Amino acid sequence: MNLAQFEERLDHFGSDLKSWPEADRDEAARLIASNTRAKRVYEAALETDVLLDEVMAVRMPLGLKQRVLGQVPGRSTDYRGARWHSFIWKAFVAGVLPLMVGFSLGVADQDMHTDIEDTLLEVAYLEYSLDNGADDAS
Repeated sequence: MNLAQFEERLDHFGSDLKSWPEADRDEAARLIASNTRAKRVYEAALETDVLLDEVMAVRMPLGLKQRVLGQVPGRSTDYRGARWHSFIWKAFVAGVLPLMVGFSLGVADQDMHTDIEDTLLEVAYLEYSLDNGADDAS
């Protein structure tokens, strides 16, 4: 592995050699031990990862979302009413949706029974006509 390949893999996999592919770990460790430029690049990557971890650990202050949204003109930061309306909407959907599905299935089922009844009537008429035709022939 040369220095350019090392830097590319360092950018891709990070400074933790455990996250590198097994085939590249030993070569990277040997390069870091034998090449001063590779060692400096690796140490800089380690320091960058530590700094990034510290930055990512910063938590959002309480109430920041409300303060930011409060600065938007024409927008209220009181969401209690919005939650209530959201609850009503969800309850409405939860109540009406099953009714609509049940009604649709009932209508579809009724049509199906009508088709089956029509078919049964046709079969009965056919049998009746065949039976009566057989009696007339003898």
